[in-house]
Amino acid sequence: MIKRVKYYFFNGEFISNDTPVLTPYELGLLRGYGIFDFLRIVEGVPVFLEDHLDRFFASAKQMNLRLPYSKNQIMDYVDTLVQINKLGYSGIRLVLTGGFSESGFTPTGKTNFYLLQHVLKDNPPKYFTQGIKLITVDYVRDFPKIKTLNYALVLRYQNEIKKHGAFDTLFVKDNYISESSRSNFFIVKNKTLVTSEEDVLSGITRKKLLELCKDRYKLKIRPIHIKELKTADEAFICGSTKPLVPVVLVDDIKIGRGKPGSFTAELRASFIASQNAYVAKRRPQ
Repeated sequence: MIKRVKYYFFNGEFISNDTPVLTPYELGLLRGYGIFDFLRIVEGVPVFLEDHLDRFFASAKQMNLRLPYSKNQIMDYVDTLVQINKLGYSGIRLVLTGGFSESGFTPTGKTNFYLLQHVLKDNPPKYFTQGIKLITVDYVRDFPKIKTLNYALVLRYQNEIKKHGAFDTLFVKDNYISESSRSNFFIVKNKTLVTSEEDVLSGITRKKLLELCKDRYKLKIRPIHIKELKTADEAFICGSTKPLVPVVLVDDIKIGRGKPGSFTAELRASFIASQNAYVAKRRPQ
């Protein structure tokens, strides 16, 4: 039986998923003025919720959007939504927009806040046994440090991604790699991890991975030139729903031996163990 989302949260109320609340005069819809964050629910636990809220609040501040609730209130709302929807493995999307505006442009100062829950499926095993392909696009985010609603470019490239049998895009500007559309990017060279922090979103999975690697592996945080892909031993992307997925091909550049490497697999196992420990500690009794 297919699980179905029953409720969502909007401006202080839990509302039936069959009941729309939007009008056409929504600045998130008309102008893309808004932010979001996304996290997974595993065994009833919102994974790394504190970190996601920190980033969400930082994004709101940078976009000059007023948050109508405290972090503790949002935590309670997330827990309640998880309990009433009873979806199991799923995701929660936090959304904050500029609100309703009759002019379709000028914010009134009253924002709209949503919590939306999504049914999730596990990643196909082939992602980890065979790896994935990315295609490069000449692009860098307008506001790299803010998780805005603007994902127009990658949506525009969906047909191109399918045409090339790729998983996603890889942003490259002036020959330097920043990130993928919904995940951070790493290369591995001589058992040294390399990732950029310029023009990239500060991913929560990336943050946790860097914490894990701090005293265990060599790590370099610096820009990655596109030519480095030809000599990299391994590469991977990571994000909330993509726990260290091996990248074996970028355009026509084969990464390493063209198959997932053991270093990435070892890192993934360490990350999953850390995540499981977090879930076990916070699992509802």
